[in-house]
Amino acid sequence: MQEAAEGSAGMLRRRWRERQRQRYSPALAAALAALGDEAGDCWLVRLRRPPAPVTAVIRSWLGEVAAGWVVAPAAGWDYAAGGDREFLAYPEALEADPLALLGLAFVWAGTDAARWCRLIPRLGPLVGPAVLAGAPAAQAGAVLAAWAGRYPQAEVPPGVRQAWAAAGGGEVFAACAWPAWPDTGAERAMLEAGLVPHGADGQPPPDPLPVLAASAGLAPAQRVETLGLVAKALESWELGRRWAAARAAEEAGRHGLE
Repeated sequence: MQEAAEGSAGMLRRRWRERQRQRYSPALAAALAALGDEAGDCWLVRLRRPPAPVTAVIRSWLGEVAAGWVVAPAAGWDYAAGGDREFLAYPEALEADPLALLGLAFVWAGTDAARWCRLIPRLGPLVGPAVLAGAPAAQAGAVLAAWAGRYPQAEVPPGVRQAWAAAGGGEVFAACAWPAWPDTGAERAMLEAGLVPHGADGQPPPDPLPVLAASAGLAPAQRVETLGLVAKALESWELGRRWAAARAAEEAGRHGLE
């Protein structure tokens, strides 16, 4: 009787697994299968809920580093590699906050110095603010030590330098290409006025970094209240980037026909 019950349970699980994998491309289905049945089933459940729209913007901003990412909301941070894909989960409770979502990069990099040095040129100034927003500090202790020693005290959000000055190991990342702290005056003024940060003449912001850094500089309550404005600015940047890429492809095709 017990063997029959276990056999039917296994059959039901296999059928469910096959149905769920059929929802995805062959490449993604193969990557899920490579995780193994138990871990793969966990990710199949997570992937049934699409990630927040701003998650796609963060992934796009991180560029080629995030090319193979499959992202899903969950109860907490998680990472798994299967086939040619990397599966990353973030806490659903934080999905409205782009700064917190940078924790995806932290989870991806882990303690790999080479991976961190690929990320730092893009998001360097935001390492500390992202941790304050909820990104996993355990993934970035030594990086935070390097970050805290890199930027002027006045530009570092209160509490971060003191909290991480003694983290140790920061010299490993000191030689990475840390960008300058961005000028956030215009973006911060727009957020404080209740406006979506934008570029000249109402154009999309040219770079997400000043927008995110401006958000990090606000008081916690004001920052939470303006998260929607930040998300709209980032989505505008993504639309502008896609439009520019489409136009460049069209121009290239036109010249190819000449």
